[in-house]
Amino acid sequence: TPIGQRVIDLARQVVAGAEQLRKEVGLLSGATIGTLSIGVGPAMSETFVSALIGEFAERYPDLFINVRIDNWTQLAEWLHHGELDLYVADVAAAVRDARVSTIAMPSERIVWFCRAGHPLAKRRKVIAADILSFPIASPKPPPWGQVWLAEASGTPDDVQRRFHTVQCETYSMLKQIVRSSDCVSVSLESSIAHEIESGVLAALNVAGMNLKTSAGIIFRKDRILPPAAEKFIDMLQERARSQPADPPRRTTARSRRRR
Repeated sequence: TPIGQRVIDLARQVVAGAEQLRKEVGLLSGATIGTLSIGVGPAMSETFVSALIGEFAERYPDLFINVRIDNWTQLAEWLHHGELDLYVADVAAAVRDARVSTIAMPSERIVWFCRAGHPLAKRRKVIAADILSFPIASPKPPPWGQVWLAEASGTPDDVQRRFHTVQCETYSMLKQIVRSSDCVSVSLESSIAHEIESGVLAALNVAGMNLKTSAGIIFRKDRILPPAAEKFIDMLQERARSQPADPPRRTTARSRRRR
């Protein structure tokens, strides 16, 4: 009911206010205890960000780290409700939000992939319309991803209808879905490199596709970051600077044989 919704909204403000008070007290004391809540997009969860969280936990063992993996829409909602201190994901929508600050992360090549025995895997090159002829299993795409597929395929209505046969925000499950079906998916090139090398998955050579991530760190401007969040951002930026802007392509067994 409207009254119930208002109670929920006020309750969220109370909870968020109490959490912010706790964090600001921690900030004044310079403590690295308490809770750090981090959101991570599905693609970024497959990068160095995951390893960095483990390193951060080792460095600050008295800190409880809560990690949520979901799409950029849900992460933004959690951030504004005070349930996250920051998140690392696509920044396309965030840069238009005056309430948040963003810090860019290194870009990485994006590829479409399928199981090794898939009909498309036999082709040296495919077009966007070929991808739409099969079920698509992927995380919720950023707007620019849908725009690219609509423009490349020339069928914007079909893109809206078919873009998500399966929507899943966890790549470990997406890989299993693709391996056991004719579904195709899209990911960072590095996140499927092992499966491609082992011959389980195949990266598709899509004509006219040269897409890269536009990921970053997002946090609210109107909230004082707790010390742990600031330290985590510093570590993220330091590690990001050491990452190659565009990792070299890995060769598949098939491509090596051709050479």
